[in-house]
Amino acid sequence: MSTVNDVIISFGDDSKRYSRDFQTKDEFKKSWYAVLSRAHASVEAKVSCSCKGKGQKSLSVKYNSGGDTYFLARYPNTGSQHSPDSCI
Repeated sequence: MSTVNDVIISFGDDSKRYSRDFQTKDEFKKSWYAVLSRAHASVEAKVSCSCKGKGQKSLSVKYNSGGDTYFLARYPNTGSQHSPDSCI
C-alpha cells in the first residue's frame, strides 16, 4: 500500500519540500497543480521523494491530458531505491 511522502523539488540550487498536506488538501490544490506544472515543464527540475528507501529516489512528473491533472511516478529503474511498503 502506498502512502504520500513529502516531495522535494529542486530547480538548480533552489530546493523546496512539499508536505503530504500540501499535496493532498483541497485548500492547496491549485498551488500543488502549479508546482507540478512548473516541474513538468522544466528540464532542470529534480523531483524526489522522502520515503525511507536508499538512493536518490527520483520521481517523474506525469501529465494526464484527459483529466488535466499532474501526478508523480517513480522514475524508470528506481523502484529498488524507494521504500517497498510506503511509497508511490
